[in-house]
Amino acid sequence: MSDEPIDQIYARQHSLTVTPPDHVVIVGCGGVGTWAAIFLALAGTRNIVLIDSDLVEMHNLNRTLFRPYHVGMRKVDALHELLLDIRPTLTVETYPMRSDNIPAMIRDQWTSHVVLDCRDEISPLDGYAETPVNGGYDGRCITLSVNPRLNDIFADSQFVQYRITPSYVVPAALIGLFMANHLCNGIDNHVHDPSQEWVMNIDLTKLNEILLQGSNGVIYGV
Repeated sequence: MSDEPIDQIYARQHSLTVTPPDHVVIVGCGGVGTWAAIFLALAGTRNIVLIDSDLVEMHNLNRTLFRPYHVGMRKVDALHELLLDIRPTLTVETYPMRSDNIPAMIRDQWTSHVVLDCRDEISPLDGYAETPVNGGYDGRCITLSVNPRLNDIFADSQFVQYRITPSYVVPAALIGLFMANHLCNGIDNHVHDPSQEWVMNIDLTKLNEILLQGSNGVIYGV
């Protein structure tokens, strides 16, 4: 695809202050990570690194764009295929392994990359950017954390937990959307400011009420 069609794709967002990051590392390619990658690719991110050791399973199909024929494939490979179908000029690197098994010499190449922590584990993301963007949900509530104070949250604990979370497409897509929106609109204010932690928590059962009131009373800065 030549540069001219790419310019035509983004013609209607040039007048907006939308600045998608050029390089993003996405750790975890389940519901949240898949949607975050897709939204960023649509917005114009040009280089995406995908990290996940899991395979696509049938239960993933209710909240992602994975196809039935992707079942049994590595998630990073299936998502790679989807992303290139959307943006053939996108550069995608895939690592079908746990994030803590990525060699340091490779991680060191990502020091200028934005890191999205989309795992379903509760643990610090060691060895990556000091100011990751973390997103997740518990079935009813979605949470976006920027510059999380991991030492305050986890202290010296190495506690790691995998949770089977009740889920469907809306929570996964919304948190992926909010993560992409934050990177496209607020990266200079938050991601590169290690002194500021920022948290957004929304109870989806009250989302309609929040929107009708025109209030974001559940959003707060720390």
